[in-house]
Amino acid sequence: MAIGERIRFFRNMKGITQKYLGMVVGFPERSADVRMAQYEPGSRTPKADLTKTLADFFDISPDALTVPDIDTDIGLMHTLFALEDIRGLTIGEIDGEVCLRLDKSKGKTYANMLDMLSAWAEQAKKLEEKLRKNRLTLSDYLDQMEQLQNMGDLSQIAGMLPGNLGKSFDPDQIDEKQMAHNKAIILSMTPLERENPQILNASRKKRIAAGCGLQVMDVNRLLKGFEMLQQMTSAMAKGKMRGGLGGLMGGMGGKVAKGAMHGFGRKKRLK
Repeated sequence: MAIGERIRFFRNMKGITQKYLGMVVGFPERSADVRMAQYEPGSRTPKADLTKTLADFFDISPDALTVPDIDTDIGLMHTLFALEDIRGLTIGEIDGEVCLRLDKSKGKTYANMLDMLSAWAEQAKKLEEKLRKNRLTLSDYLDQMEQLQNMGDLSQIAGMLPGNLGKSFDPDQIDEKQMAHNKAIILSMTPLERENPQILNASRKKRIAAGCGLQVMDVNRLLKGFEMLQQMTSAMAKGKMRGGLGGLMGGMGGKVAKGAMHGFGRKKRLK
């Protein structure tokens, strides 16, 4: 959600009209609803002093309306609050340990979140086993690409994330055309070649390129990217790098995902 959508979210929680909210924060009665109608759709962005006034009225932190930085503790907590508000992610305790749970009463939202998190857990488990063995093959690379594609439209996935979290997961940063080329190249290889890419000499590369309708340079580009991915997994296995499945998925389309995750929250307790 953008800041205007957050204003609407908290206004609806209060059960008040745009006109009433506009008058509360100091706009003239005759134009109060018009002014708020400009902010909520995002036509205008409220200045810092108005944002603070709105936050005080809603009894929340200004961070709940602005975009907090997930690299800070406050920003991270407001992101979690957003997931609680929008996606039904609640905090609980199991066997004395704090955990996060999905709210089954959220219906379709619960089902969508469960599908995505289950797919994540399954792939993370497979990846962990590969990292333990310190061996990632082109078959694994293909599996990860297919898993990403099976999750559906990337823009829809981004739209399910709160605040600027969805914007930070920019679908444009994953080159789906390049991903399709990579997939075609790997499918043109024999099982032996997928498991042992080091055997790919000039003649094999030429055959693979002809089989998928691409150029040898495309095959080389894929192999170069895969080599970098192997270096990442090796570093992760040795504990020198963090990132997990998300880090690996970021490189599958030939681009590196950018941006920090952002979100919004609702509690004044973190003022």
